[in-house]
Amino acid sequence: MMSFLSKPLLLLLCFSPLFSCEQKPKTISVKGKIPGLPDGKVLLHEPFKNNIYDSTTSRNGEFAFLLSAETYPEPIPVSLRHVAADGNIRDFTYNVKMNNGSANWVYGDFMLEDGTVFSKKPVSEMKVPDGRILYMFDSTTQFGRQTQLMHKDQQTFYKTGSIARLKQKIEADPYAFHYLYTLKERIWGFSDAQFKTLFAAFDKEVQDSKTGKELLSFVETRSSKKLNHTTELFGLDGRKTPVLEKDAKYTMVILWAYWCGPCRAEIPTLKTIYTRFAGKPQVDMVSVTVDADEAKWKQALAAEKMPWKQLRITPDAELYMHELFSYTNAIPVVILVDQQGKLLKRIEGSDKKALLDMADYIAQQDV
Repeated sequence: MMSFLSKPLLLLLCFSPLFSCEQKPKTISVKGKIPGLPDGKVLLHEPFKNNIYDSTTSRNGEFAFLLSAETYPEPIPVSLRHVAADGNIRDFTYNVKMNNGSANWVYGDFMLEDGTVFSKKPVSEMKVPDGRILYMFDSTTQFGRQTQLMHKDQQTFYKTGSIARLKQKIEADPYAFHYLYTLKERIWGFSDAQFKTLFAAFDKEVQDSKTGKELLSFVETRSSKKLNHTTELFGLDGRKTPVLEKDAKYTMVILWAYWCGPCRAEIPTLKTIYTRFAGKPQVDMVSVTVDADEAKWKQALAAEKMPWKQLRITPDAELYMHELFSYTNAIPVVILVDQQGKLLKRIEGSDKKALLDMADYIAQQDV
């Protein structure tokens, strides 16, 4: 016999903590109606990178993004860029009063949440040396709770060292994906036990997210990830290429990015070292870009003309950068490893003398 729920009982179940009739939106809406915004194109992109998620047009100050919530199930950080018909570029930024009230904190990103609305004229426009215009909005922009928390945090979570204090902050706002993404940036600095203590303080939605599962899997497997002859990254042709050559007794691995001034400043010294050991297969050099922008990377390579092997990070290796290359979110870094990938020396920051000393150390070995 079939049974049916009565309407009163159905309503009761909807409001019961054991049942939920609330459905997440199937689409994510980001809209703007900004007085004075020129006609042109609006880009939704990854912060500080050229990875474009979506684009739309602006007409009479209005634009709208309608994204699939299935494609973007997490409130990831995003940025907006407007390219006018005359070529002027406006990067959206957000003025947030600092917690101590002394000044304003300027953000260039927000969290991708349904219902984000830009409806006010920017409080200022400032042209920066590279020609871009910083299109600065105040806190009246309609943001969701994930963005509000991120802007209020002002990197406090990133700078906090105490595990107990970090745990308290997560427990106060267990829904905060901003905290989860910050843990991802800092994960190399936590022991497995410390990370699991913090991770357990998040609510189920955050823990069960793609990023949450990736981080938990990383912590459970990172001890097995070491630099050796099986480690492969993308080469210039897009194919996976071994980092270490089997004939090389010593390999200098250089971590860099096209946008890093100190990284590019040390290239002449690295070229000198390369020339010093040219023709000696026992000594190898390889540069690894930590940036995902392939086009910009190749442009920089064409300009710098580094004659040694050039690689870029693969998605499956990105989380394991510390385990593979002693990376701690700072570049340039140059490490010297032996034939098995064991770390011998490490230089962080642009230091010509230290690089030449590393080369002298190699020369003193049996090469």
